[in-house]
Amino acid sequence: MILQEKFQKLEQELRNNTNIQIEKITIGDATDKDLLKVILDMFAFEISDEIIKFYNGTSSIKIKWLCNLNENSNIQKFNHEDEQIYGDIEIYGLARMTTFDEKLLSEYWTGNMEPEELEDVQNFRYFNKHDEYLRLGFLIEDKKMSDEMYYIQEGTTGFAKAPFSFEEYVEAIFTYKGFLGFEYNMLYPETASNKRMQHYIKEIFGE
Repeated sequence: MILQEKFQKLEQELRNNTNIQIEKITIGDATDKDLLKVILDMFAFEISDEIIKFYNGTSSIKIKWLCNLNENSNIQKFNHEDEQIYGDIEIYGLARMTTFDEKLLSEYWTGNMEPEELEDVQNFRYFNKHDEYLRLGFLIEDKKMSDEMYYIQEGTTGFAKAPFSFEEYVEAIFTYKGFLGFEYNMLYPETASNKRMQHYIKEIFGE
């Protein structure tokens, strides 16, 4: 199944689910080939074929949904105090994704960074603006953006390599429907946060 079809299938699945409310769904068309060439020519670095392949399938994605647990008594809560569950996918278009976000230079992200790690910040491009406490994306090294995934967190001392491939990450978007915090849970699968996500994926989506 091609990427565009997979996102359309996800959209249909979300719209058909009576447990959730859709706040926004925008699935961009495949990036125009001529535009793609213009964008690639703008930058002084190469981009991995796997990343380009993704943008050959879609230009950008924005999906936001929520589940009000108090209005869905059929859903068993993981924690008694849980009230709402959110899903959030915001994948920028290629031009924006490959442009450095200067907010990453703020004290919020760099305050505890080691000097040598700080030098890498301007070479980092995040892929999905999903979590306010974590950014997951790619580093530009030796004039090439590979598809190896790295991440930084609030208060981090530097970058760390993700224990999964870009292809596995994209598949996880569909598996977890953009469940808010799924990136963190992929990085830290032994946490209560991941158990909570797995619980609600089953309760909300029957999986």
